[in-house]
Amino acid sequence: MSVTQDTGNGKSKGTGAAKPAANPNMRIWEAVSVTPPSWTKRVTEGPRSYTTINAYRQIAAATKQFGPVGAGWGWEHEWEYHGEGEDQLVVCHLTLWYETREQTLHVTTAGKLYIGKGERCRVDDDCYKKILTDALTKALSYLGFSADVFYGRFDDNKYVQAAQAREREAEATGADGAELSIHAAKQRIAILMRRMGLDLALVKDAIHKEHGVDALDNLDPDAIGAVVRRVEALGARLTEIQSICDALAAGGAPHWKAVDAVRDWAKRRGGEDNPLLLTDDELRACMEELQADGVEVAE
Repeated sequence: MSVTQDTGNGKSKGTGAAKPAANPNMRIWEAVSVTPPSWTKRVTEGPRSYTTINAYRQIAAATKQFGPVGAGWGWEHEWEYHGEGEDQLVVCHLTLWYETREQTLHVTTAGKLYIGKGERCRVDDDCYKKILTDALTKALSYLGFSADVFYGRFDDNKYVQAAQAREREAEATGADGAELSIHAAKQRIAILMRRMGLDLALVKDAIHKEHGVDALDNLDPDAIGAVVRRVEALGARLTEIQSICDALAAGGAPHWKAVDAVRDWAKRRGGEDNPLLLTDDELRACMEELQADGVEVAE
């Protein structure tokens, strides 16, 4: 039996202490909360000084977490106007969706349409871009993106210096850092598996049979990358197979989900029915047989 001591900062110490179970409510936050210093810029405006985040780095981070814009995440926005003349405000109402179209959050930001005063007053050509970027950054911050910046950690020189050292080390080794890579891989796999309607237990089964371990954490970085690529490739194949199933259903055959068709096809051949363990040639053969013969799928 191990003894764990609470240090008061959310961490534990003690000989043989087991890691606490991950909180599923924090899965996205913990994957995206750390910001590389090169993504930030210190801005001084009069007596005020603060850290800003490169918006396109944020978009890249969201794409890495959820998938391409328009497929794994995206946003819709509307404009509203208040006031008149040089003090007119432009308000942006932005709705961000992520992972599925049903998962959304709403933010509102505003900015001035004009810059300058009197005779020098003119329309700010970048007004809409700046306001939309602010809205997008705010929305992503609510999911935990660059949370360390919003926590105020970048006001701590020691934190920034340590973060810079980690970033230099990552650049020297060509890696993002093993812990973050594993965490990001887990989130990417979880999102893809949910989209495909597959149980995450299939991932555990696949890595156990192929690598002899029961968790991604126990794999080397190359193997982790291979697992992610395998899941992504399966997703592409299942999309193609689903289109075949839909075509068969339109012709009068029963309507089947792609994953059910694949697992039934594999079972009837006495092979492995975990889709993640099928080779690309096997998945292609399944597609061809379904397309050519309209294979009956068992209920």
